[in-house]
Amino acid sequence: MALQEVVLEIRFPPIEDYAIFAGAMSVSHKVNFPLTQKLEPPGLPEFVPISGIVRHRFSGQDQSKLFQIGSDVISVNYLQYTNFSDFIDDIKEILSSAQTHGAKISYAYRIGLRYINSFNKIADPFEFLNLSSPFTNKSFDITEFIQVRKVDKVETGLFLDINVQFNSNDHGLILDLNSFYQNDKNIEQPEEQWSIEKLIDWISKAHELIKENFKTLVPQLEEGVKP
Repeated sequence: MALQEVVLEIRFPPIEDYAIFAGAMSVSHKVNFPLTQKLEPPGLPEFVPISGIVRHRFSGQDQSKLFQIGSDVISVNYLQYTNFSDFIDDIKEILSSAQTHGAKISYAYRIGLRYINSFNKIADPFEFLNLSSPFTNKSFDITEFIQVRKVDKVETGLFLDINVQFNSNDHGLILDLNSFYQNDKNIEQPEEQWSIEKLIDWISKAHELIKENFKTLVPQLEEGVKP
């Protein structure tokens, strides 16, 4: 079993001058994220705004953690996640810096926290995950691929997306747990505004929700989402 990646992504109204923003973020995080990579889509003029597209990636020397930015998006990615405390500290530092340099973080209209887990040599994904199969045929002899997805509205402003993918050829199983907030009805005048502290509180709550669901789905492997 391996926790492949942990991702925090925030979407907000577009930044007016992305070039200045990208330069400021590079300078501000040069110590912890010294490597910069442009991610411009092929054939697209530099800095042309496209919603949801990341333009720059900043990472450490070992590539174990990174953050990415676009004109209306920021993601913080841990490829070697150790604990939530370190992750949330980096998130707070990056979001605070982004807000200082012009990102409209307080107008965030989508927030997502994902834990992507990978398991090998799984004979029966439903038995392993403590899930009831929605299929009448329980045999995997002719099955190539299975995908099951469930989205719950846990409460106002908090959703949980459980996505299970199973490849019967290599018996590999992906358990993708994504807790998110979404309100894109009017992104320029949102129903609520987010301080950095309020965002951190929401992320912490989302983390606890994911951790509890992981324990329920995989009770024999509670270390999948570390505290």
